[in-house]
Amino acid sequence: MKITSTDGRSGFCKELLEVTKATASYSGGFAFIKAKGVSSYFDTLLDASISGSKVLPIGAPVHVPAWAAAAQSPLTEGDVIIPIDMSVSCWTTDVARSRQEGTVDLTTQCDVINGRRTVVGDGNIVDSGTISGLFDTESDMQRELEGLFSKRIVDSGAGSGRKVSFIPRQKDKTYWHWMARREMSELGEVEITIFRKMRIAQIDSGQPATGGVPFNFNYETQDDWQYEKVVTA
Repeated sequence: MKITSTDGRSGFCKELLEVTKATASYSGGFAFIKAKGVSSYFDTLLDASISGSKVLPIGAPVHVPAWAAAAQSPLTEGDVIIPIDMSVSCWTTDVARSRQEGTVDLTTQCDVINGRRTVVGDGNIVDSGTISGLFDTESDMQRELEGLFSKRIVDSGAGSGRKVSFIPRQKDKTYWHWMARREMSELGEVEITIFRKMRIAQIDSGQPATGGVPFNFNYETQDDWQYEKVVTA
């Protein structure tokens, strides 16, 4: 049962300047692990009571607490994180998703003789789908994605300091995308955030509505994480 849940907030991750143990202050929030020290802070977070669990690897997203002075940083020597700007740029209304694992045929000659077949998973997950929803019309990402398959010109407007810039069509259409699968406010409930590194293969958008632009885009996932966090405050 969902008690007080808000689902569908989403956006595209923007990587900020890296943070280390020596960084004077950090506002807290999600970050990607870029490097780990010999006695990494992230290794100490493992809950061994969860069957099959392992320490966080490099590249994983993690929620890191804030600190106001370097002496308060929980990071150890060698730990490096890349904070993520998770500004909301779109509201997701529908997520059609298909996931499938590849297979390896291990059928032997004896199996063939006896009319059997042996097939096992190869560990390679193919994840693709379509995300539909509404862009925030004031977001930079809305303008960027709408121009993903077009050349763009950005004009700062009239005035002595006017700038007009040309942005070529992007060859790399890969983004890190986040989505609130289950956003909770009740203490003790579990909220779920999905992080996907995706290649956008196609995008469709409609006419601007009040405050938003309807859209849908097809994607192919290169990496994905499901982050489950208990609400504590």
